[in-house]
Amino acid sequence: LPSFETASIKPDTLQTPLLAGRLLPGMPLAGVQLSGGNFTASTIVMALIMDAYGHMDGYDRPGFLSAEQVLGGPAWIRTDFYQINAKVSDSILNGEWKRISTPQRLNEAMLMLRSLLIDRFKLRVEHETKVLPIFELVLAKNGPKITEDKTDNRPCRMTGPPGDGPQERGLDVTSCRLNDFLGVIALLPGASSRPLVDKTGLHDGRYSFQLHWTPRPPGTPKPAEPSGSPFLTALREQLGLNIVSAKAPVDVIVIEHIERPTPN
Repeated sequence: LPSFETASIKPDTLQTPLLAGRLLPGMPLAGVQLSGGNFTASTIVMALIMDAYGHMDGYDRPGFLSAEQVLGGPAWIRTDFYQINAKVSDSILNGEWKRISTPQRLNEAMLMLRSLLIDRFKLRVEHETKVLPIFELVLAKNGPKITEDKTDNRPCRMTGPPGDGPQERGLDVTSCRLNDFLGVIALLPGASSRPLVDKTGLHDGRYSFQLHWTPRPPGTPKPAEPSGSPFLTALREQLGLNIVSAKAPVDVIVIEHIERPTPN
C-alpha cells in the first residue's frame, strides 16, 4: 500500500468535524479533506475505516462503506475523535499524481489512510461477504432523462450553484460517471444508512446534467425511505433515476484488532 510521507495523529478534544453535516458513521469522507498533497481529518476512527476500506469494488475512483459493513471493534472507535495531519511526498505529488484524475488521487489517499490505520492504530481486519439491505440506483419507470456526454478530455466536475429561489439547492454535474454521482447521493440522511449500488446499466458512460430541488422545511417529518426526500423526488422527475430497497451479498470487514495510536 502507498503511505503518507509524514503523519501527525492526536486526540481531538474539540470533537469538531472539518465538514459540517458529515459527522456520523455512514457519512462518506466524514471530516476528511485532501488539498494538493495535504491530507487532514478530524473525525471518529469508525469514519476513517469506512473511508479507507470503501473502494473494495476495485474502481479507480473512491467508494464508501456504510456503517453496517464495518463489524466489531471497541466502543471508542465510534465515539472518540482524532485529528490527523498528513502529507503526500513531493515525488508522488509531482510524478504519479500529475498523470491521474482527482478521483484517482482521492482513491490513492484512501489507500494511504489505510496504511496509516494499519501502522499507527495497529488495525487488523478480515474480509467477509454478508447479505445486507442495500439501496440500488435504477432507471425510473419511463427511462433515463440524461444523455451521454461525448465531449473528450473533460474532467469530472460537480458544483453546487444556487437554485432558482432562495430556498432552492442545485447541482451542476459535468462529464461524470454515475458511480461518481453515487457519493453525492450517499450524503443524504436516508441514503447513507445502507450500501448504494449502481444498477442503471449506465455506469460506463459520462454524463452532464443539472439538478434542482427544495430541501424539506425544518421540523417536518423525515420519510422512512430516502426515495421520499425532495432530492430523490427531483432525481426521478428530472433525471429519470430512482432509488429502491433491495438485499444483496456485499463486502464487509470485521475488525480483529485495533489500538489507540501512540502519541507523536
